[in-house]
Amino acid sequence: MGQYLSVGILTQINIKAEELTADTLKSLKPRLSGWGFDFKIYEGDLSENSWSGKLKPAIINQELLPFLKETYTVLGKFVRLDDEKTVLEKLEEAPSEKQNDFLQEPKYYNLQLDRYADDIHMKFSNQRIRISFSAVSLFMAGKLMMESHGGLFNLFSSLLHDRLKDFSLAKALRVYITG
Repeated sequence: MGQYLSVGILTQINIKAEELTADTLKSLKPRLSGWGFDFKIYEGDLSENSWSGKLKPAIINQELLPFLKETYTVLGKFVRLDDEKTVLEKLEEAPSEKQNDFLQEPKYYNLQLDRYADDIHMKFSNQRIRISFSAVSLFMAGKLMMESHGGLFNLFSSLLHDRLKDFSLAKALRVYITG
């Protein structure tokens, strides 16, 4: 097996800390926003030292098809895509109000559920914060062995956000290690 570099849509974000309060979360959001996390596109709840948010279905239903068309065009210039045409055809056949359902159980190479994405660990306000997420991978490749990425994945993610800035879903894209 191994670890792979992936580009995926974060469908769910979970933030856990020793003492995560509404005030701590409010202070933490700008820092995470600087890393490309946009909490406006997620609906979430704070409970017992954790916040869990899911990508808003209305955004998915409205943007998924045009967003994937543009994203596959951007990625396709640099990476090998295998079944993106099938993904787009299936989405075109589905009514727009069912696009969110399509993301819940994806079963294609270029749109697959990724349960192995690495967590992000950080220190904030003298606490250890763990950010985990569920993602739908659009592309993954390579075998990686890394001790640290030094913020490069945040840079790559932000470049994708800028390139696809016409879509709210762009802020759900992340470059990360999986596997």
